[in-house]
Amino acid sequence: MIQEHEFIAYFEELSINHKSVNHQPETNEAFFYVEDAFDLDEFDQHIRRLTCQMAVMLVADDGQFNDNNSNNHTQELDAQLLFLARKSNDQSIREVRSGCLNTALEYITRMKSDANQGKILNDPKRRVNFRIERIPYKKIGPILDEWYGYELSFTITCPFGWKVSSGTWRDIK
Repeated sequence: MIQEHEFIAYFEELSINHKSVNHQPETNEAFFYVEDAFDLDEFDQHIRRLTCQMAVMLVADDGQFNDNNSNNHTQELDAQLLFLARKSNDQSIREVRSGCLNTALEYITRMKSDANQGKILNDPKRRVNFRIERIPYKKIGPILDEWYGYELSFTITCPFGWKVSSGTWRDIK
């Protein structure tokens, strides 16, 4: 099972290591996690604080547990990544969005590679699967008249074991 803080840390680390995003938590904030997808004030505050040219926003508010009608239990975490770039006067909106879509594809490629190598959680005993079957994306913007980009929706799947524990339940010995 993947915990929220692990999920956020993974995407923040990607944003630190991606040369175009270049997230530096203290000096060049270019990655942020939105706790509540329906809280537009939180989103607005993050966007207004940005001083960078490209930013990545993570929204992960839904998921499900599945027993897959077997003993292969999974947690499926639905998330969105928003890739945003600030439009300059000498760029067209199409150019800005094209750069965002390229960055999004680079993230997807890295996520697939990391999942195949067991690097999303940095623990070979805890595998996270990321399948590129269908990843819908859509154009976004303008946001505050200068930010444009793409939103990608995807699912991360993590196996786990369900176990009833006597340490949790009084009536189980």
